[in-house]
Amino acid sequence: MDPHLQAAPTPERPTLVRDNSLSSLVGVPYHHNLDLQQLFDTSRTSLIEVEQFFQLKAGRPILARRLILADQSLERLANRFCHTSRIVPDETSYLLVLFLQQLHDSIHDYVALECPPSDNPFSLPPDVLAGLTAIPQGQVSLSFEKQVQGLRRLSEDLLDRIEEFVNGLHRQITRTTRNTSPKERMVEMVEFWVAQLVALSLYAFPKLMDDVSDSVDHALKGIREVLDMRELKYVTLIIVSLTR
Repeated sequence: MDPHLQAAPTPERPTLVRDNSLSSLVGVPYHHNLDLQQLFDTSRTSLIEVEQFFQLKAGRPILARRLILADQSLERLANRFCHTSRIVPDETSYLLVLFLQQLHDSIHDYVALECPPSDNPFSLPPDVLAGLTAIPQGQVSLSFEKQVQGLRRLSEDLLDRIEEFVNGLHRQITRTTRNTSPKERMVEMVEFWVAQLVALSLYAFPKLMDDVSDSVDHALKGIREVLDMRELKYVTLIIVSLTR
């Protein structure tokens, strides 16, 4: 056969490069409450599914690349929050859980509406497939609730203030993406909530402060306003008690 007539080799499918596996999701029983690492990983598995869908089915490689960058940020964030010897205050942990839940729900909603169901359509790695097929959404939602219930040192006033802050952010990104396509909207929502998580990590671990994007810097200012208000109130109470 003329070598010039031979079929060109099939190009390798692009894969998501990850430093660590998502093995925390393999073999998780249905009754198990997912820990923080596993909640990060459930979000990442859905994100990887959408990234592969954009790359291989939808023909949107630029959007897929943006999701790859978001996933890499999530991997670093999980390492910071889940494998630290530093005690993270309950109010910071509460905001972390709410941000992560908003991110997870944004990805899950898109997958449910826009990604056609199939049996491992993109030859996903076993650890990713386990997170997509073995853990029902109800188990994830209940696990988020259990994470919140474990935070006992928060006043009702602080809980309300943090929840209103997150609800305001949700309304903001919803308005901003209202006139975009579903794919663009999903990517922008992911980037928005990842920026909030990155900013929260810089608030919790200030020694990690580095050059940050405008979106992260803006998010960090909002986080400082809502969380530092608690510190100011505490200091005020001390001053008042000392002057009596």
